[in-house]
Amino acid sequence: SNIILNGSRRFVVTLVQPQPQNPDKPDTLGNKLKSLKSSPKSIAEVGVVFYVEEFNKVDEETEGVIKYVCKHRVIGRVKIHKILNPR
Repeated sequence: SNIILNGSRRFVVTLVQPQPQNPDKPDTLGNKLKSLKSSPKSIAEVGVVFYVEEFNKVDEETEGVIKYVCKHRVIGRVKIHKILNPR
């Protein structure tokens, strides 16, 4: 939502992986999703830069639920040195 409010057209996306917690649990999708929500996270050191080309609000078409449709492209990659607001 910060991208929407400040008008920025670029943002970085990176992979986030849960840190292994319990090797005894089966490696199922459900367990992976639970692990993503509850365990400490590990963030990738490299991310890709997305550039938003078009941005449209479509709440009229979704019965008042605020939604956006964007057209974007990847314009580069970055190395992440520090996370400013980790929470």
